[in-house]
Amino acid sequence: MVIGFPTLNILLYNITAGGDELYGVEPLSYYIKNLLLNWNGLAILATFSIMPFLFSLLFNNNNTKEKNVMEQQQKKKKTLIVILVPMYLWILIVFSRPHKEERFLFPIYPLLSFACAFSLDFFFGVLENIFTYNNTAAEKHTKYKKWSFISGTTILLSFGLISIFRSCALSVYYTAPLSIYQHFHDHILGKSSADIQEQEQQKYVCVCGEWHRFPSSFHLPSNKYSLAFLPSSFKGQLPATSFFIENEQQSFNDMNQEETSRYLKGGIDSCDYVVELIPDYSKIDQKHELPECLQYMSSHGKKHNEWNEMASYDFLDAEQTTGVLDRVLYLPWRGKRSGGPHKFAKYALFQKQ
Repeated sequence: MVIGFPTLNILLYNITAGGDELYGVEPLSYYIKNLLLNWNGLAILATFSIMPFLFSLLFNNNNTKEKNVMEQQQKKKKTLIVILVPMYLWILIVFSRPHKEERFLFPIYPLLSFACAFSLDFFFGVLENIFTYNNTAAEKHTKYKKWSFISGTTILLSFGLISIFRSCALSVYYTAPLSIYQHFHDHILGKSSADIQEQEQQKYVCVCGEWHRFPSSFHLPSNKYSLAFLPSSFKGQLPATSFFIENEQQSFNDMNQEETSRYLKGGIDSCDYVVELIPDYSKIDQKHELPECLQYMSSHGKKHNEWNEMASYDFLDAEQTTGVLDRVLYLPWRGKRSGGPHKFAKYALFQKQ
């Protein structure tokens, strides 16, 4: 084990057998789809930047002998190496790993922007030389400015419009978890601060399979409220919440094995609030279809109606919504309407009565 080099330790852990594979394996297409979702056509431009990058490194403009022009070319090469080489190395390392997550791409997002701009600039330069080959320098400059402005604006506006539709889709279809915890936060803060401080017992907000959509502890109004886990179909190692770390001995392992110490003692009986995603096809009389938290709420001698639904928000059911564009983009002419192509689940917050 290497001591004192956290980055190297992480790399060694992930590349050894039984490392990042323990946390899930995805095909290469996972990152390709992710880049297309977040960057649409710009992801393609950034990918093709390697061709003009190699061209710029291998070939010089031999038509000029001016010293300042040659210095500018050398400076441009150095800039390209410093910015683009780290991006290609990062892509090479991250794409080759079996475990893939969207956040692993975040460090190269600024570099992707530069790569897109570089590709556009290079291709516009090539087209300028093609279409203005027999023109004078002044004519070339005038035509190039006009053509590049029109073409560049059209391309960027098109990609920008797609990005707006994507952002709207994320806001309209997938923000239910944020809305639910914001509702919970505002509901508790609606009480007087004295009531919250005088509260002696710890209150628990319980989740099952929806633990990964909990936004942050900032959505819990005070240290008297804690996120708690109930057993679910997920059998990996759950994160340890700050409350349990401070008050109980927590076990950790590097094999992503289930740690039962993460689960709330007493189960559903110890919960004060429950957050669950409820598909629209769930039926109370069909237990096998019920989400896990609702199954707990209906068992152990408890009745489902002993819990009060405080709030619920629509959350797009990607599996039931068959149209790819309907899942990916917010299309105003299709919209979010009853009987439309979109199928929604209910993201609900329950309070024990």
